[in-house]
Amino acid sequence: QGLEPGGAPGPLRLRALNWASAAAMSMGDGKEARALAEMSLTLCRELGDQAGLAHAMLMLGNACHVDGDHTRARSAFEECRGLSEELGREPGIASAIHNLGLLDLEAGEYELAQHRFEQASVFEGAGDSISELGFVAFLQGRHEDALTLFADALRRSSSEGNTPMVIECLIGLAGISRASGNPERAARLLGSADALADDIVFRPAGAMKETQQRTKAVVSSQSEAWAEGRGWSIDAAVEYALSNVASD
Repeated sequence: QGLEPGGAPGPLRLRALNWASAAAMSMGDGKEARALAEMSLTLCRELGDQAGLAHAMLMLGNACHVDGDHTRARSAFEECRGLSEELGREPGIASAIHNLGLLDLEAGEYELAQHRFEQASVFEGAGDSISELGFVAFLQGRHEDALTLFADALRRSSSEGNTPMVIECLIGLAGISRASGNPERAARLLGSADALADDIVFRPAGAMKETQQRTKAVVSSQSEAWAEGRGWSIDAAVEYALSNVASD
């Protein structure tokens, strides 16, 4: 009832809409998430809530991205960025730039994606964009750079307890091992990422999903190594992943 007009006070209804949109996103239902985000936008305009409007634009962009409408996603992220800049909200600016970089990465615009992720990392104090820079380097064939970036992001995410980012880094490092001709190591890393993803809502997309699928196809014969990786704790997986990476 809280989602319906008049069913709850405006601010409470807005929180309910945002929660419902995020829940739909977590289930991979871009269309439902998009419809709910559009309702949030309308309500924010009625309430004159500019900060809420910026957040709703970000949610709309994410939903459109999942739904395959990259044109609308891009315009929503640009609007979120503009509103966040007007409000001086650095997290909103960083998220908008980061997500624009994801669209560029999927479009094969690697240099532009790299530029955006570097911009976002300044606001974030590093954060998620380091691992995305790893995928940029990997897709450009700069495997040593990618290894360094994924390892850096893995150390950070592990210390922060950021399991989704740990999984993303393990997938990236598995891709490097596969490309370097080490399918057994790739299988352990991807197996550990697969097991960790069982415990949370995790839906790889874009370059990460492509890397995961290509690596899984190559390591399909490495059943023992895969099973070994699946049996590791998150700490054991991180330790193994960093075992052939020089410390800074």
